[in-house]
Amino acid sequence: MVGKEHKWYLYQDGKKYGPYNETHLRTFIREGRTKEDALIWRKGMKSWEKIAEVESFQSYFGKPRIEPIGEPAPLVKPTAGVERNHKDGRAIKVAFAVVVGILVTGTVLGYSLYSGRATDYQNLKSDYQSLESNYNNALSQKSSLLSQINSLESQRDSLNIQVQQALAYLQAAQGWVR
Repeated sequence: MVGKEHKWYLYQDGKKYGPYNETHLRTFIREGRTKEDALIWRKGMKSWEKIAEVESFQSYFGKPRIEPIGEPAPLVKPTAGVERNHKDGRAIKVAFAVVVGILVTGTVLGYSLYSGRATDYQNLKSDYQSLESNYNNALSQKSSLLSQINSLESQRDSLNIQVQQALAYLQAAQGWVR
């Protein structure tokens, strides 16, 4: 579809974004900015659908997507007299590099935790307590609002009864006038 790509809209975290083309959405998926439960829609669709269930994007979720780079290399038979040397050291070099990488990563992480990252924990704990307090306040406000709604519904029901009674009186009054 050269020149006429679909314009997709994205609904995620309670907000609507877009329009985007498929390339942008694929980039968002690869970068982790769009999760599989995000909803998308484009003109021609009946309703919003989970991005992971839309055919154009299914392959980006679940199994890793492997895109071909080009034509596969042709198979070549080994030349007679040439032995394949499995002891060329490549496997050992790779294993050594992996072990060194793990050791360096562990050392850096250990040092960063040891060298004062405890304050990060305290900050996170304080943030969590603040969020918990805000959540409890929101629950309290919700309870108050539900109580007000119930009160308003009772008043509405009472007014409906009064209106019905007034209509009945009016009908009765019209009958007396005739």
